[in-house]
Order: sequence, then C-alpha cells, then structure tokens
Amino acid sequence: MIKKFPLIKKIYEYVKEKYSTSPEFLWKKYPHNSVFRCSHNKKWYGVILTVKKEKLDFKSKDVTCILNIKIDDPVYLNFLLKKDSYFKAYHMNKNNWISILLDGTVPLKDIKSLIDLSYNVVSEKKKR
Repeated sequence: MIKKFPLIKKIYEYVKEKYSTSPEFLWKKYPHNSVFRCSHNKKWYGVILTVKKEKLDFKSKDVTCILNIKIDDPVYLNFLLKKDSYFKAYHMNKNNWISILLDGTVPLKDIKSLIDLSYNVVSEKKKR
C-alpha cells in the first residue's frame, strides 16, 4: 500500500524524526491501517486508514488512504472541510477529527502542519 501512496512513508519518517513515534498496526483484519500515539499519554494524534472512496462520498469503490488528525478549533475544522481532499472524519468523532486524502492532492508541508497541530492538541490532554 505504501508504494501506491508514497506520502505514507514520508509521514512515517516525519513522525519518527519529530516525535520519536512509530506507527502501530493494531488490526489484523486491516494490516495497512496504523495509529500514532503521544509517548507520554498514549493518546492517538493520527490514524492512517485504507477506505473505499465511496465512504468519502465518491462514486467509486476503489480503495484510497486517508490520515485522520484531531483539530480542537471548530472554525478551522470547518474551513478545511470547504477545501478539496478534506472530509469529515471517517470512523472518528466528526466534531474534532478530520480526514485528509493521501493521494498527493494535499501537499506534504500542509499535512506536516496538521500533524503538528494534532500532536499539540492531544499532547496537552492528560492520561486518564
């Protein structure tokens, strides 16, 4: 799957370098899906999922990859949702998570900024 979506490898490299985070592959049924956790509180700050495009309201059953990240600012979240390649979060709380297509339509620098935002939001939360 990484060969088809080269941004995934770059995201893995980025979170490893910046946050010392390695992807965790939690689901045998979905071997390409992964999560990124803050090391100090174990909260997820990113989730890479393979999904059928029809789940994102495309008229296609092809599979694509998305990155879910957390955003605590509803105004900014709604701003992003008006742009191409951003969607209400698939399989997460839609009030503060957003899905980003990893098909190359969103520049890596934008993805990195959103990962940083998500990490900062989640990192501030205390472990229960």
